[in-house]
This record gives sequence, C-alpha cells and structure tokens, in this order.
Amino acid sequence: MRKTFGDRVATDAGWPVERYAWAGCAVAVAGFAQVSDLVTHRVWGWAAAAGYTLAAFLASGAVPRPAARAAAVAGAVVAPLVGLVVTGLGQSEVAVIERSGRLLAATGSPYVTAPSAVGDFNPYLPGMALFGLLPGDPRWWLGGVFVASLGAAGLRSPGLLLACPLVALPLAVGGVDLPVAGLMCLGLALAGRGRPGGAGLALGAAAALK
Repeated sequence: MRKTFGDRVATDAGWPVERYAWAGCAVAVAGFAQVSDLVTHRVWGWAAAAGYTLAAFLASGAVPRPAARAAAVAGAVVAPLVGLVVTGLGQSEVAVIERSGRLLAATGSPYVTAPSAVGDFNPYLPGMALFGLLPGDPRWWLGGVFVASLGAAGLRSPGLLLACPLVALPLAVGGVDLPVAGLMCLGLALAGRGRPGGAGLALGAAAALK
C-alpha cells in the first residue's frame, strides 16, 4: 500500500521519530514565547508548547499517532485561537479586516478615505474585506478557507500541517496569508488534474485577497 506523507513520519524500524519532532516544537515555541514582546505570540507560544509536549508524550507510548497529532492541533491551534478570540486579542490585521468589511458594507469601498495613522491603512486587496463582512472573528473564516482549500486539493494528513508552528501561529493570531496559500495550492492541484477553469477561479480568488 502506498504510504502518505503522514505515514512516513515514523521510520520503518519503528522508532517514534514523531515524538522528537513534537518535543523539538515544544522547546522552540516555549523559547519563542519567552523572547516575543507581543501578547498574542506569548499566549500562542505557551499554549502550543503544552500541546506539543502532550503530543510528544503520547507519541512515546502505544497510542495511535492520530491521538498525538490531535493533541498538537488542540494545543497549537484550537486552544490559543479560542482564547484569543474570546479575549478580543489578535494581530492588527484582524482589526483591519473587520474595519474594511464595515466600510465595504457602508460605503462600497474597504479603504479609509483619508488615512492619517498606520492603523488606518489597509494593505490588502478588496477581496480580503469579505472576511470582515462575515459573522464572528475573521480568523475562523480565514482558517476555514485554508483548510477547505487544502482538503479540496487532496491533502490526506491535515493534522500534521495544521499543527506545524509555521501554520498554527498565523492561524491563531492573524491568518491573512493562509487563505491565499490554500487557494494557490488548490489552483495548482486543479491545474494538474486538467481543470483549467477551476484552477483559474481558485488562483483568481487568491489574487483578489492579497
């Protein structure tokens, strides 16, 4: 049977390589939490460190690998994202998207007419404002488009990717790059399947965001 990327994380000899990866992530993000001067990064770092530590512990035993990966996702994505959303904390792009959505609904344009401060500027293309029109925190929708796009592209092991610190951090604190990356991957996957129309739509949607 052909092995997926997730299956190859463990070596054929049976050594739990994955536990060392989770342990390394735990050490790295704990260090990141200590040196970062951003509250959102510190919250994410300590929550993620706990999740990765639990994942490393689970990967050291006889539990199935999906359980360890679920612990990593819970600690690195779910817990910090829920905590930050509930407390109203997020990187500046979250507020920019929310404001651009309100402006788009009220004026037809997502941009401040006469920006005078850094926070008044919207560096994104108009499509990004759509995430500010949707109910709830934009991070849910940004992450949802990312996951849905990769699922449609055929990703078989989403847990490993979502738990990766390079994905989990932006997913929890901001997330504006993730839908762009996800739609681009979907566009390439559709092009590889001989579906140019769908590929064009996916890549066009990505290009309209940022």
